[in-house]
Amino acid sequence: MNQRIRELWNQSRYPSGRGHDEQKFAELIVKECMNRVRSRQQFAGEDQQNVTQAFDLLVYDLESHFGVEE
Repeated sequence: MNQRIRELWNQSRYPSGRGHDEQKFAELIVKECMNRVRSRQQFAGEDQQNVTQAFDLLVYDLESHFGVEE
């Protein structure tokens, strides 16, 4: 598990400290992905080449950020 996923997992602990809220964990991951998408949005323009490049960068960014390989 990469460091960022570990951090999100720790943030999903129940207040009692016993166990994890899996729904909260999933929501944290989705929010993290949404933030990454927004950060790459600036690269997308009207030119199709730029849109393709922006999505390629986004996929790479998400893979790197979460330590996941396609």
